[in-house]
Amino acid sequence: MGEYMQRYFIDEHNLITNSTILIDEADSHHIKDVMRMHVGENVIACIKGTNKIYLCEIENISKQVSLRILEEKEENNELAIKVSIAHGLVKRDKQEEVIRRLVELGAYRYIPVAMDRSVIKLKKEEYKFKNDRLERIIKEASEQAERNDFLILNDVLSFNDLVKSFNEYDLVLFAHARKKDDLSLKKYLNIDKSIKNILVIIGPEGGFSEKEENILFENDKVHTISLGKRVLRTETAPLAAMAILAFIGENDE
Repeated sequence: MGEYMQRYFIDEHNLITNSTILIDEADSHHIKDVMRMHVGENVIACIKGTNKIYLCEIENISKQVSLRILEEKEENNELAIKVSIAHGLVKRDKQEEVIRRLVELGAYRYIPVAMDRSVIKLKKEEYKFKNDRLERIIKEASEQAERNDFLILNDVLSFNDLVKSFNEYDLVLFAHARKKDDLSLKKYLNIDKSIKNILVIIGPEGGFSEKEENILFENDKVHTISLGKRVLRTETAPLAAMAILAFIGENDE
């Protein structure tokens, strides 16, 4: 499967027989009307959440496209470490771009967090976060990046609920813009190769409040890290942290 081919995620119900896959209507529309593909062209079909991928040939183009399976393979493009990014609530356009890039970089989970200095203020009943647009962004970015699974999009957490979740992780990292002399992310992870489940906490546009900083500084589970000598914007910091972690994770496999 040398050259790049368009990828589509499928579920088990798409497998009609051992040799045929029936594509859902939305992806059928993409194949026909966006990519303008034809019978006989090849695509890759991936069963979401598994290492199974299928090299397929377009067999029929109608309301739902059918594919003929040419070859079945195992392929794992996920990181060996699970990285969750807890990100102070930011404006939707910034958030969408951060999520898209985190998918490409291999992040496991994105957790929006209501912080004191978040520009966006939500009522508790608005903490349900998932919507069709964000899920479509994640799906499209996952296909483009040739991932095996989707990034998990968390509902909004309060800062206190985020703190309560720390025991779920092997390592909790607090990226602080003013702690330039603290241990770098790369050096820290090189110390302990057994770390597999990581939470990185990034502030919103206005940064962390003094109260939030003190809670994190005083928590024994939290390690303060530097992302470099330059101060990064809130939409840049998650990507910088994730890029470093992806590089370390892939080179330590």
